[in-house]
Amino acid sequence: MSTSTFATSARALQHIISTAGASRRAATSPSRPSSLRFAGRGGAPLQVPSLLIRSSRCKPDVSAAVVYRVKLVTPGGREYELEAPDDAYILDTAESAGMELPCACRAGACYKCAGKVEAGTVHRADGSLLHGRLQEEGYVLICVSCPRSDCVIHTHKEDDLW
Repeated sequence: MSTSTFATSARALQHIISTAGASRRAATSPSRPSSLRFAGRGGAPLQVPSLLIRSSRCKPDVSAAVVYRVKLVTPGGREYELEAPDDAYILDTAESAGMELPCACRAGACYKCAGKVEAGTVHRADGSLLHGRLQEEGYVLICVSCPRSDCVIHTHKEDDLW
C-alpha cells in the first residue's frame, strides 16, 4: 500500500469515526425519544420512525379487520356469542373470550375442534384435513377457520366425523 493510499484511507476512517460520534450523540438526544436517529449526508441526523412489535403471527391490525358475530353452541345447548374478526381463527377468538373448547393440534389435523356450521360462512384453511363430503355437510375445524359472515356453529362434533 502506497503512502498516499494509506493517508487517504486514514482520512476516510477518521471521517467515519467522527460521523459515528456525531450520530451517537444525535441518537442519545432527548429531543425525539420516540424515533431512532441515524447519520444522513454530512452527519446530519436522519429521522426514522420507531418500529412497533406485533404478535408472533404477524397479522394485520385487528381494528382494520371486518368483525362478525359468531354464535357457538355447545352440546348442552349453551350459547356463546363472540365478535370475531375475519383475520383470526374462531378457536383463538373463543379462547380470548374465556371459552374452553376441545383442541389438540391447532393445525387442522386432529379433528378435536370439529364443529358444524348451521348458518353463515367460514373460510377453511387449505391445510385442513376434512374430506370434501364433510365440508359439504358443513363441518369445520375451528382451529383453522375464520368467519366470513355472521354464523352459528355447533361445537364438540369430533365424534360425528368417525
